[in-house]
Amino acid sequence: DIDNVDDLKEFKKTHESFKLLGFSDSDTEKIYRILAGILHLGNVTIRQGGGRGDNETSVINDDDGALLEMCRLLDVEPDQMRRWLCHRKIVSMRESIVKPMTLQQAEQSRDALAKCIYSNLFDWIVYQINKALRVTGKIHKFIGVL
Repeated sequence: DIDNVDDLKEFKKTHESFKLLGFSDSDTEKIYRILAGILHLGNVTIRQGGGRGDNETSVINDDDGALLEMCRLLDVEPDQMRRWLCHRKIVSMRESIVKPMTLQQAEQSRDALAKCIYSNLFDWIVYQINKALRVTGKIHKFIGVL
C-alpha cells in the first residue's frame, strides 16, 4: 500500500481511460489477465535439484500455485512452462540439445520472460493509444506525453 493512494479509485480511472481510448472490454480484460499472469510468474518458486548434481539443475514443484495460476491466466501448459523455465535448448547445424539450468540461470530466465511479456504488452498498448489518437488532416496543436 502507498500512503494517500486509493487503489480502487486509480484502477477505475485506468479502466475508464482504456474505454475512452477505444479499447474493447475484451482487450481490457486480456490486458488485466496478462498483467496478473506476469505478477504470478514473478512468484514462481524455483529450487535447486532434480537430477545430476543438485547445484547444476533446477526444478519447479508440480503444485506451485503461482505457476498454475500464471498458466491458467496466460493459457499455457503448466508442464511445458515448468520444463522451459528450468531448461534451455541449444540448436546447432546438426542437432539440438536440451540442457538444464542452474537455479540462478532459471531465476534469471523467469525474470527475463516476465520483462519480455511486459515489454511487448506495453508496446502494444502504446501502439493502440497512438492509433486511437491519430487524426487525419492538419494538426494545429499537439500535446506530447512521456
